[in-house]
Amino acid sequence: MFFSKPKLQSYNRRGPKQSISKTLLFILVPITVISIVGIILFLSGQSEAQIKSLSITELQSESDNNAERFGAQVNTILARAEAYVTTLETQDFADRRAIQAYMHNTVNMGSLENSGIYIGYSDNDMYYADFSTPPEGYKSTERGWYKEGINYDTFTATEPYVDALTGKLCVTFCRKIKFKNGDYGVGGIDVFLDSITNETLSLTPMKTGKTAIVADGMIVANPDVSLNGSKVEDSKEALLKEAVKSVGADKAEIIKDGATNYYVAASGVPNTNWILYSTVAEESVLAQARNFQKICFIIMLVVLVVIVLTLLIVISTVITVPLRKVTVAAEKISEGDFDVTLPTNSKNEIGQLAVAFSKTTEQLKNYQGYIDEISDALSEVSQGNLKIELKREYVGQFAKLKMNLDNLIKQLSGIVGSIMDSAKLVDGGAVQISAGAQGLAQGATEQASSIEELSAEITQINDETIHMAENAKVAEEQIRSAEEQIRTSNEQMVDLRKAMEDITDKSQRISTIIKTIDDIAFQTNILALNAAVEAARAGAAGKGFAVVADEVRNLAGKSSTAALDTSNLITETISAVQTGDTITLQAAKYLKSTQESTEKAVQLIGEITSATDHQQKSLNEIKQGIDQISSVVQTNAATAEESAASSQELTRQAGILSDEVNKFKL
Repeated sequence: MFFSKPKLQSYNRRGPKQSISKTLLFILVPITVISIVGIILFLSGQSEAQIKSLSITELQSESDNNAERFGAQVNTILARAEAYVTTLETQDFADRRAIQAYMHNTVNMGSLENSGIYIGYSDNDMYYADFSTPPEGYKSTERGWYKEGINYDTFTATEPYVDALTGKLCVTFCRKIKFKNGDYGVGGIDVFLDSITNETLSLTPMKTGKTAIVADGMIVANPDVSLNGSKVEDSKEALLKEAVKSVGADKAEIIKDGATNYYVAASGVPNTNWILYSTVAEESVLAQARNFQKICFIIMLVVLVVIVLTLLIVISTVITVPLRKVTVAAEKISEGDFDVTLPTNSKNEIGQLAVAFSKTTEQLKNYQGYIDEISDALSEVSQGNLKIELKREYVGQFAKLKMNLDNLIKQLSGIVGSIMDSAKLVDGGAVQISAGAQGLAQGATEQASSIEELSAEITQINDETIHMAENAKVAEEQIRSAEEQIRTSNEQMVDLRKAMEDITDKSQRISTIIKTIDDIAFQTNILALNAAVEAARAGAAGKGFAVVADEVRNLAGKSSTAALDTSNLITETISAVQTGDTITLQAAKYLKSTQESTEKAVQLIGEITSATDHQQKSLNEIKQGIDQISSVVQTNAATAEESAASSQELTRQAGILSDEVNKFKL
């Protein structure tokens, strides 16, 4: 008999179901993508936040510069106007016409369109630098600019209004003027907002924004010129309304108008009460940042493709190809082909794995000789030859295998020798067992017959005991009935004795009443005697009374006699009742004694009944035990017969075992 090599599952030449390169790519690519995306998103977020902050700062700076420029233009006009006014207040002029001629040089001074200086005197006389004449009925003292300027010694700005001469929207800078000759009035200069509006339209903060100027809630300049001169709160510009409401001078905020965010910067215009508002949409500011993000994502995709290709090449070169060679070599080794060659020039872990496989292959070639010798030895053992010995020198775990195999052969030799000796003993013992089993079967049959007779006797005794228990129960029921009747008679006798005691008590009370009646009769007799004596003393007048007294005395005598007779009868009745009570008491004692005796008899009969029941149960248990013994004896008889047959078979098998064991060579 030879051992065959186990059939191993062959390696799939087309490669594993899931390669290491794919696994590494599935792990590394998502990590790389997530890392790059995270870095880009983080940098984009940081750059966007930085751009927002810088944009707001830049917008504020641009707004401040524009406000400074407007302020410088206004300041140029006001500085020159202030110089002219100072001259007017400090120099002597021939008349008001001379003053007007001097003011003529102020027309359109500066870069902003203006009217030049004009003066409204306190007497409503009005002079313009361009020699214009006011409308008929024009009273300067009633004008708003006059009323406001009369309170200031320096130029102050009014709210925007429509000029009466030109019909243009303007702002007046006005102040009080005191001449050396004692005249006074208000000097003003109108700055027309057309030039400011045109210049405001040209201002585009951060290239895409808009600019508006507001003075005390009124629009001075706006890209929508139709709103100039109107109140901010009355305009349709929601963004400008929110800017005026939320953003103070020299501050910058982000305001949401609908779905769009706007950056808003407010700057005060120097020398005026104007505030310049610069606005720009956030999306236009961040457009470059968005383009940068798109470029970054495109670069990320390119970098990702390069990384994936690089990983694929590196993994295939460094891991996949060497591992595939090691796998093919392992498959050949698993099929028993040890003539394999592996590349061992690599210095990484896979190279170390190839070196280890080469050493393993060399060692497996040595192990093949061990396996062949052991296989031959096991083949000899399978044919019954135990006279074998392993001659090769074994190392490692095979040394233990050799030692264990030698021990196995020695133990098998000892076991087979023991089996031979035991087979002989079993053969002799089987003969003895067969004879004993036959004798046991015969004895068991006789015991079964005796047990059946004993079971019949026990059954008869059990039936008689049941009948006696039933009679005892009937007797117990009858004696209990008699006990109940005696108890009832005893209770009635007690009731009778109580009735006799009541009669005695009532008789004694009647005797007391009779005695009272006797006393009454005695007193009545004495009263009758006294009545007779009194009637005798009365003579003839007391005769009738004497007769009555005599009848009363006779009645009292009869009553006394009747009471005495009644008393005697009651005394005799009491005596008879006492005699009856004594007899009743004795009868009650006899009944009580009878009741106690009956109770003892009931108790004894109950104990007899209980004992009879117990005997019946015991007999039933004995009967069941005998039935079980009978069943066991019958089983033993059958078993003995089977044992006899088995012992004969055992003898035959012992002979066969001896023949088989003799085939081994020890």
